[in-house]
Amino acid sequence: MTSIRTVGDAAGRILLAAVTRPQSPCAVPPVEVLGEIESHRFAPFAFDVLAASGHLRAWPDEVRRALQGAASAQAFLCDIRDGELRAILTAIDEAGIRAAVIKGAALAYSHYPRPYLRTRGDTDLAIRAADRHAVSRVLGSIGYEWTGAIDGALVSQQGQWSKKLSAGVVHIVDVHWRLFNPHVFGGVLPTEELLERAVPLPRLGEHAWSPCVSDALLLACVHRVAHHSGEDDLAWACDIHRLLASLDERDAQTFVDAVTAARVRAVACDGIRSARARFGTMLPAAIEMLLETADDREEPTAAFLEPGRRQVDVLSSDLRTLRSWPARARLLREHLFPPAAYMTAKYGLRTPALLPIAYARRIVGGAPKWFRRNR
Repeated sequence: MTSIRTVGDAAGRILLAAVTRPQSPCAVPPVEVLGEIESHRFAPFAFDVLAASGHLRAWPDEVRRALQGAASAQAFLCDIRDGELRAILTAIDEAGIRAAVIKGAALAYSHYPRPYLRTRGDTDLAIRAADRHAVSRVLGSIGYEWTGAIDGALVSQQGQWSKKLSAGVVHIVDVHWRLFNPHVFGGVLPTEELLERAVPLPRLGEHAWSPCVSDALLLACVHRVAHHSGEDDLAWACDIHRLLASLDERDAQTFVDAVTAARVRAVACDGIRSARARFGTMLPAAIEMLLETADDREEPTAAFLEPGRRQVDVLSSDLRTLRSWPARARLLREHLFPPAAYMTAKYGLRTPALLPIAYARRIVGGAPKWFRRNR
């Protein structure tokens, strides 16, 4: 397959304009191809949109081959991983556990015409906190292994499992019992409420559920800020665009009420503006009004919109949000001294006697990243 190479800013702008505004006349086709699209995990969607708009016929052969190859590869991965996802959902349902598919895997089936158009590297599930150990047993019974991610009551609110499938494909499953790790977002969209409002996702299977559209939009807007410092990812902007386009006025008002109650109005508006700037999204009246009135930087969550945030800033926010000194001490302990099983897996330790050395290596070697500013 033709490789997808880095493009200059001018070519990148031409490509993005053609993809995000296919109704507009196509500018001069780029000779170099698609680096920015690849970095945003957007090549299959780009191929679909450009082929449908007729722009692709005017582009160089290497562009068409690169896009078509990326789309074909993603369709292959999607078939294998999503077949496995159906088996997971069946096993969880048979165990009497309620779970919902969230984020990219859910939107691929609810808001994209073909699921492989929404490129994704893993599968995210939401469950009740009380079901976390039961879900772990279910995943273990069908061949999944815990990846050794940090497991702490205050550090992380999710677990990760993986399984090698056919053709060398690995399926990674992130299971969330709280949707956002930073504690200032802890009360935003509890999983219990998301599961109560979840709706069937029949295109994925009879045991598949996903968030209702207003909850899915809230999750899409908050996730990019809470976990990724407002990263301007084109795929996430497209998710928000497509969710916004599917809202009726009642859903829009439900969303506005939810972000107001959760005090994430500024965060939500940042995601909506990103989508509208890229895709020219038409907004319901309630969302337009939210944009006009919601620049509330007094919300504690709005601090996550500041550029160049560091991990130490997130830790500082967590410490301020936790209400007791024992809880703050426990958070620091979980960061500095994660469970021995995690350390053994991460550093390949053959004897417990090496644990003190591994902890020292972790603390000293990991310190610089805590003060590194995000892009």
